[in-house]
Amino acid sequence: MNNQPITLKTIALGIIGIFFILVIVIVVIALVTTPPLTPEEERIEQMKELPDSCYGVNSIDTELYPTGEECLKAIGHRIYEYCLSEETKLAEKGAEARAQICQVSIVRKLIDQCKDSDDQGVFSVSPDVCAMENLIYAYQNLIPK
Repeated sequence: MNNQPITLKTIALGIIGIFFILVIVIVVIALVTTPPLTPEEERIEQMKELPDSCYGVNSIDTELYPTGEECLKAIGHRIYEYCLSEETKLAEKGAEARAQICQVSIVRKLIDQCKDSDDQGVFSVSPDVCAMENLIYAYQNLIPK
């Protein structure tokens, strides 16, 4: 047997080891006890994923990105679908026209929020980048019913 005295270093390493094991146990318990997503929750999570055409697109200036135009069309379509789903009676005359007006209104508000974004000191971003960030946020959060 080793008759070396117990040092502070040995105690500290033991405490760190115990803490590490406890963290692993807590993570495993959390993973095991997390309930699976319902089909509706799964649908919503899938709809939050950006279309492939939007990855890497950081501005509404579509000339800068080969898939920029396609990305903006996908975002516009999502906003339109959201507006259409908000209509109480889809069969009612004019629902599609009201959905288009809603779509234009939402997009205009999102872009208007960025008018002074390039005049914020250290937090300045170009209005085109700000608008793209707002549009992506809308895409991920305006989920049609």
